[in-house]
Amino acid sequence: MTKDNFATISDRVMCQIRHDILCGEFEAGQKLILSELKERYQVGGTPLREAMVQLSWQKYVKMEPQKGFWVADVSLDELRGILKARLALGHVALKDAIKKGDEAWELQVLTAFHKLNRLDPESALFDYDEWDCAIKSFIYRLLRVKALSLYLI
Repeated sequence: MTKDNFATISDRVMCQIRHDILCGEFEAGQKLILSELKERYQVGGTPLREAMVQLSWQKYVKMEPQKGFWVADVSLDELRGILKARLALGHVALKDAIKKGDEAWELQVLTAFHKLNRLDPESALFDYDEWDCAIKSFIYRLLRVKALSLYLI
């Protein structure tokens, strides 16, 4: 993750912390000590607090005023519900995309799929950030049919 890809310092820090949460660097329920985070991410207090508030809005972090921040807990039932909703929406979106896509769309989808398929999660050199970009690109290309722009919001 380079510093050049972000509009603000707080955006960069938010993405770094989210990445570390998703990769298991922080455990669910773990208290996040701001002084340690400032040192770890080489950032001042204001952008760090802004990042933490954004992460709390996105439900990655739980914020308790005057007490601090904790990595959010996620239950298996919540994950099942999210997956069920995403699969239902994805099924409808994909069906519509296949009906409305042209050859140029199909080529973009195949190209994105091949890039994604080359990444090996079992490899010692696996890069989560590269995979994240590749899966997002694949989904974006898959649903990028003019009539389906609603799905991309």
